[in-house]
Amino acid sequence: MPSLIRVAASAVVLVAAWSSAACVSPPSEAERHRQAGSEANSAGEWALAIEEYTRAIELDPTADDYAERGYAHGNLGAPEAAIADFSEAIALDGEMARAYSQRGLYYNELGRWEEAVADLDRAIELRPGQFDQYNGRAFANLNLGNYQAVVDDIARALELAPPGDPLVPILLSNRASAYGELGEIEAAIADYNASLRADPSNVTTHINRAILLAQDGQVQLALDGVDAIRELLPVEAAVFAVRAEVLQQAGLFEESIAELDRAIELDPTGAALHAARAFSYSVVGDVVEARAGFERAIELADDPAFRAQLEAALDDLPAE
Repeated sequence: MPSLIRVAASAVVLVAAWSSAACVSPPSEAERHRQAGSEANSAGEWALAIEEYTRAIELDPTADDYAERGYAHGNLGAPEAAIADFSEAIALDGEMARAYSQRGLYYNELGRWEEAVADLDRAIELRPGQFDQYNGRAFANLNLGNYQAVVDDIARALELAPPGDPLVPILLSNRASAYGELGEIEAAIADYNASLRADPSNVTTHINRAILLAQDGQVQLALDGVDAIRELLPVEAAVFAVRAEVLQQAGLFEESIAELDRAIELDPTGAALHAARAFSYSVVGDVVEARAGFERAIELADDPAFRAQLEAALDDLPAE
């Protein structure tokens, strides 16, 4: 009798196990594509991720699907497609902070500063602890000329940034630019110095610091800074070009012409070099040389927008 009880009990266990397994539904086709898309995004296989999430969206669209496909589009260098997907995600879930955050960053990439600020405002409202959102909003405000907002956002970003994060030197450099525009020169130079201590290889920070020093009348210190980064500049002509820009910022246009002469000797086809020298000639009143310089720069310029600027500058010159 006891053995019959054990057999019956075992049968009950088997039936229960079978019933439990039968209740677990296999993943849907949409879910299989969604999982494949997630794996592709994790592996950096962006095109495959887009394909898989597109299939999932066709079958059963979710806000996450659009956000993940937007992430892949962005990594493939398609910011417009990324923005479109993040917009769809937001339409399905108006509380998705990461969709606002990512869309704001891609608006930044396209120079759509007001839209970037609006999205990042909303992202920060929904998820205030993400330092990269403050950085993104600061960058948009820097381009909008809202310099105090830049200082405030970067201060918050620096509070939240993990120690040693590679964005910290950029944050400091951007705040230095804002301080410079606000006329807070000592604070700007302090931030540039801190940025360079964290990343001494950032050429843009070196150059911006030198220009600020020149504007502040510390010309020799600015030139010493340029000479100290010769090994970081891609070609020797760039050294003379940067020295010339520093001298222009200091109002020393005759001296800048001499530097640009040397730069053009090394790189005679540099349209920007000819344009910079033409500008200096125009300031010192040598219209003949200025006109010749702008004409040569127009011949060499590849970019239509730059060429249009040069043509406008040429038209603005007084008669010889």
